[in-house]
Amino acid sequence: MAKTEIVKLDIDQTPLREIKKTTLGTGLLKGLQITMRHLLSRSVTVQYPDEKDVLPARSRGVIALKEENCTVCMLCAKECPDWCIYIDGHKEFRQPAQEGKRAKKYNVLDRFAIDYALCMYCGICVEVCPYDALFWTPEYEYAEHDITHLTHEMDRLSDWMYTVLPPDELDPAATGPEFKTLPQRTAPAVATPPASDGEQPTPAGEVAAPKTDQGEPTDPAAVPEQEAKVTEEAAEAIDTDVATGEAAPQEEAPQPKEEAPTPSEPQAEATAVSEEEAEEIGRKVYEEEIGKGSDPRVAEGRRKAAVLRARKGTRGPGG
Repeated sequence: MAKTEIVKLDIDQTPLREIKKTTLGTGLLKGLQITMRHLLSRSVTVQYPDEKDVLPARSRGVIALKEENCTVCMLCAKECPDWCIYIDGHKEFRQPAQEGKRAKKYNVLDRFAIDYALCMYCGICVEVCPYDALFWTPEYEYAEHDITHLTHEMDRLSDWMYTVLPPDELDPAATGPEFKTLPQRTAPAVATPPASDGEQPTPAGEVAAPKTDQGEPTDPAAVPEQEAKVTEEAAEAIDTDVATGEAAPQEEAPQPKEEAPTPSEPQAEATAVSEEEAEEIGRKVYEEEIGKGSDPRVAEGRRKAAVLRARKGTRGPGG
């Protein structure tokens, strides 16, 4: 095991003493020099509260609430690391526009408060809000003499919305997002049938000439003459039949097949009842469910369903 050697150095103290004597009072003079420089320069101090400096749009002063945008989703309160946001709400039913449809539930905001004695101004609640209900404002004059008064309620947070500054204008030289363009699809080439012996292949973009029964191509200019010849032969055959008194055989048109009648399904009789009878049916259903030992909420739901079915004249699942 190696031994550690301690080396002692002999330091002559004479040079240090001489340096101290020569630098005595130098630091004081340097400090006074800085003081005189600021004393003769122009003052930049803002005389608050008589004077207030203009803050930028992204200043984090206080958080404002836009009450009509809040849906009581509780996302800001869940993500807050200090748990300084308090939200209370309840559910209400919105009546349907058409009769027979189910009423929709929606959240109603009762309380929204922020305890600024705990808030550390991280801005997570502003970022995670999916409906833009929270905003940063440059307002910073909300000090209180009592720390318990730093919990500001919904009315105070809503008043700070009037101090929200508009965002900075976009840079006209900035480039927008780059979108990927899909390659254009070309139409697939149509394969031409192989030409037989003695035939020339048809160029692309041209239509092949029709052929006769013997497989020879027909001259396009001779097609009208052939059609006229066939018409004259048909007319001569009709004159011959009229002269001999024989009628030309006619082909019988195919008659449509008669489809077998399908047995008609029994239709449920739908007879609507009056309002009083519907309520009486609902009352009976409610009493039956209570007699079975069902939960009152379940019985009430089935009573409403029976009333709606009675009004429409439809039957229930068991009827």
